[in-house]
Amino acid sequence: TVSTPELARFYGRWNPNVTVIPNYLHWPMWTQTPVHEKSDWKRFRVGYMGNASFHQADLAQWAPSLQSWLQKHPDVEFVAAGDPRLHSIVGTPRGQRVTTAKVWFRNLDLAQITATFDVGLVPLLKNSFNEAKSCLKGMEYGASGIPAIATPTEEYQRYIEDGETGFLASRPTEMIAALDLLYNDRGLCKEMGAAAHARAREHSLDKHINQWEDFYRDLSDSRDPDSVREGVAA
Repeated sequence: TVSTPELARFYGRWNPNVTVIPNYLHWPMWTQTPVHEKSDWKRFRVGYMGNASFHQADLAQWAPSLQSWLQKHPDVEFVAAGDPRLHSIVGTPRGQRVTTAKVWFRNLDLAQITATFDVGLVPLLKNSFNEAKSCLKGMEYGASGIPAIATPTEEYQRYIEDGETGFLASRPTEMIAALDLLYNDRGLCKEMGAAAHARAREHSLDKHINQWEDFYRDLSDSRDPDSVREGVAA
């Protein structure tokens, strides 16, 4: 099993029996009050959740435009959710920096770390590795009630309803246009956050567990009973 069609195409070169089961959210992790319903910060916030060691090149492609936009809007804060080094990549002005706790692969407090800004960014370099990645970060933003602005990889074209649950941005100018729209219309930002939250809820494991059940049932049914008994006897 793999999580994206691009991975299926890649591994299909060696094994034609590849099943795509997308990544889903473990919804009990995301039961905090979503951002679109409440926020306990005063200034408009744009954020990125992740580790700089793995995402520096992705974020760097938008950094010059984002830095310029932040300088033009001193009332906006940039949130480095999970790694303070993200500020150095963006070049966040000193008075506009917010940093949350570190984020690791198995953080159970990931929801609290993520739900700390109004708009979430998902910049991705255009390469085979990123095309094979799932839209998990955008799903996590949505589960927090945050609309995402994402590079239109195959997965994000599938997941984000452009202009409804977030925006697709092929280049920095499109990212800035989306930021301008949400910054100037906070009501729209909350509406899109609510829509993103509803979409994320539909991509939770409890609503799709049957895909795993069906996969293992079919796998079990396809095995030769005689060979299984021989294996046990051996």
